[in-house]
Amino acid sequence: MKKRVSVETVNEVNKFVADTVRELSAKYNVKKPLVVIGRFGCQYVPYEEGRLCVSNRFYPFWEIDKEKAKKVVKWSVAHEFGHHLQYLRGALPSLFDIHLMFNPKLESEANELAESYTNVPASEYSAIVDELSKIMKKEYVKKLPELEATEV
Repeated sequence: MKKRVSVETVNEVNKFVADTVRELSAKYNVKKPLVVIGRFGCQYVPYEEGRLCVSNRFYPFWEIDKEKAKKVVKWSVAHEFGHHLQYLRGALPSLFDIHLMFNPKLESEANELAESYTNVPASEYSAIVDELSKIMKKEYVKKLPELEATEV
């Protein structure tokens, strides 16, 4: 029988995400974006004050290997926060210019912020995500908890 994520894990990951967003907001002296945790992966939505979306796959990652999961969560949040900074300075296209969103220069800049903030190279981040994803697919149920938009 496949595992389900515990409520304690959900609360712990949500707190870690919130603390990371607070720390980044303070470091760069900007308003915190709204945070959403759900099944659509990690992404930044340039709309109103900004939406930083975080993947709910981090919940099982946390239970599989907390130290590796912390690296992945922190790196992902920092990368998306990099897009938040781009949005605030007007470098990121609006939600209505979605066809302009996937710009290699903007992605590279967000990766640099994540690598600098976490001291984890993108290649290490990707390897950890691949490793934990394989374990998650074998051991956990497909339906993971989601969190609606929330202030953190």
